[in-house]
Amino acid sequence: MQVKDRVQAADPARTQLAYGMPTSSDVGVSTFRRWLPLVGGGPFTGSAAAAVPPALRVEALSRWEAHGKYCPKCRRAAAWFGISRTVSTRLAYGAATVGLGLALASCASPV
Repeated sequence: MQVKDRVQAADPARTQLAYGMPTSSDVGVSTFRRWLPLVGGGPFTGSAAAAVPPALRVEALSRWEAHGKYCPKCRRAAAWFGISRTVSTRLAYGAATVGLGLALASCASPV
């Protein structure tokens, strides 16, 4: 849709071509877009997506920004995942250290 919004912003006369989708759910949008220029064009000067910077679009579409950071359950789960990640990383380093120590001990001792 972002490309179609840019096409419409670049050439407003091509709105039907930019949004031409052969589904019955698009009949209302197509009818509105044909009607709008007939009644004065409305207050729309361009595409809203073209006016919004990409960083804001990413934030608006992010599930964490829209829901997770406000939901107590999601924040608790994120904190739990952070703690479990730290613990598992430390356990992995510990296991690697013990394994390396055992390997070096078995190589260094004569049999």
